[in-house]
Amino acid sequence: MNSPIIPIYDRVVIQPDEQNKKTETGIILPPDTRKRSNSGTVISVGGGMERPIPLEPGDKVIYQRHAGIDMQWNGENYLVVLAHEVIAKIVTDSVPTFLEPGER
Repeated sequence: MNSPIIPIYDRVVIQPDEQNKKTETGIILPPDTRKRSNSGTVISVGGGMERPIPLEPGDKVIYQRHAGIDMQWNGENYLVVLAHEVIAKIVTDSVPTFLEPGER
């Protein structure tokens, strides 16, 4: 992947997955009530500050829900996060569902 956005130091550029626009029962959610995605695809990776970042473009990752800075570039949504805000790398095609506090 050749990215027009190259992060510096320990930052990672992620393209977030689509937000759910409907509930499981088919109710359409207005944009302001949709949960922000916490998974996406790595677009580019900075060089790291003290050690290399163990991510590569194309990796699917899970990150903290309210992490990073939202941005748009050429009509696409991106998120720039610090490497330590990435929680895990997904090595399967299915993405786990996380519960909000109090939903257990």
